Amino acid sequence: MSENDTPLFCSWWFILLIVNAVLGCTALEWAWQKLQRFRHPNQQLDKLMYMYERSDAKNWSKWKCYPVALTMLLPRLFATVFSLAVLGVTMNILLIGAPAIDKPLNKGIRKSCLKFWV
Repeated sequence: MSENDTPLFCSWWFILLIVNAVLGCTALEWAWQKLQRFRHPNQQLDKLMYMYERSDAKNWSKWKCYPVALTMLLPRLFATVFSLAVLGVTMNILLIGAPAIDKPLNKGIRKSCLKFWV
């Protein structure tokens, strides 16, 4: 039996897609449950603190979130975490030997590099 004879459901990319879809669906369900207080607000509290009221929560629909959760949620999460880690490590390297935190970086190559990375 050659490598090309393996069925579709046994290939590693198909298994990865299924795991991504299941984990994305699970993450969506968890987040939807955690956002219940925004979807069903306390009207008396909203009258007191109207500037913090989520007026768009009535327009949220769960079914519109499923296509992205099943396909792109976890790859975007991993890409974001990876890029933030690279940014943090790079900025720590660039700031080695920098002046104290109370003195701003007004000029120089270090400021230019930090502006580029951020």
